[in-house]
Amino acid sequence: MLKYKDFINLNEGGNIFKGKTDKIPIDFIAPTLEKYYDELGRLFPKKKNVFKQFTPVGSVGKKPMSGDIDLAIDQSAFFPEKEVDAKTLKEWNIKESDFNKTYEKFKKRARTATDADLRWRAFLKELGEYINKKSDLIYIENKKTNAGNMFGLFPQYNEKNEEQEIGVQIDWMVGNLDWLMFSYYSDAPVKNVKGLHRTQLMLAMFDAKGYGFNHVNGVKNKDTGETVADNPNDATELLGDLYGSKLTQTTLQNYVNLHEFLKRNGSKKDYESVLDIFMKILDSTRADIPWDMQDYWISVQDKLNLKGKFLPAESALNKYKK
Repeated sequence: MLKYKDFINLNEGGNIFKGKTDKIPIDFIAPTLEKYYDELGRLFPKKKNVFKQFTPVGSVGKKPMSGDIDLAIDQSAFFPEKEVDAKTLKEWNIKESDFNKTYEKFKKRARTATDADLRWRAFLKELGEYINKKSDLIYIENKKTNAGNMFGLFPQYNEKNEEQEIGVQIDWMVGNLDWLMFSYYSDAPVKNVKGLHRTQLMLAMFDAKGYGFNHVNGVKNKDTGETVADNPNDATELLGDLYGSKLTQTTLQNYVNLHEFLKRNGSKKDYESVLDIFMKILDSTRADIPWDMQDYWISVQDKLNLKGKFLPAESALNKYKK
């Protein structure tokens, strides 16, 4: 079988995942992850226990087919103090000189990133480089690696542990595990609604009130740059306060319930502002428009210049594409 490393070399500069990934059946997830952790353990024998701390998040295992596999892990799994230190780099097969060179390169270009974020980005970047050099099975798209995410490609395996001809995208989310579990939470899908709809609606609600929602770091005040919530309780309380009513995490976990909360508690101006932001976000996302917002999408398509470019093939809105 053609290994991913060979495929990448043959297609340098192109879309390396094109034609190499597909949705993964629920029964393939466990054997695929077992093989994935085995390969990481082979690459980093001193750190085998770290990979046992990965926690699948999002919709993985909640529906018959998943588009990719998202794995969350706390920073302390890599460095006990959650800060990248030179002494531990050796245990990750990373040369301190290579790390420093990458860190300095990022630092020269940085505008708002903290020093800690730059060090984490440099660490994950070097980790990805090592994986790509030493593994024929895992490929990391290192151009997209940042302080809290790595995006990779790995073969799918069936229940008999047989390698398939197609792969699956496996992504790392590295940060505060409690926050990651909250920010990447996905309820069981209803109709054409996915977990991302809940999260992007929440993001739009924060954005409309002057706050930025980050999947890895928390919620920031846009004016001051201050992080005002980095745990689920504080984020839930803040969003409730912004819209004048108590909000529970149960409501916040579900798109339908969150939409109802917004309709009940937001002013007409709030509601339209949030929906416009939400529509713009979804217009650049590979997802359908929720069934209960499709009429609104049609009504504001021209005003917001919505293209519908990434609507799925089965979307009822495809006839409105520009």
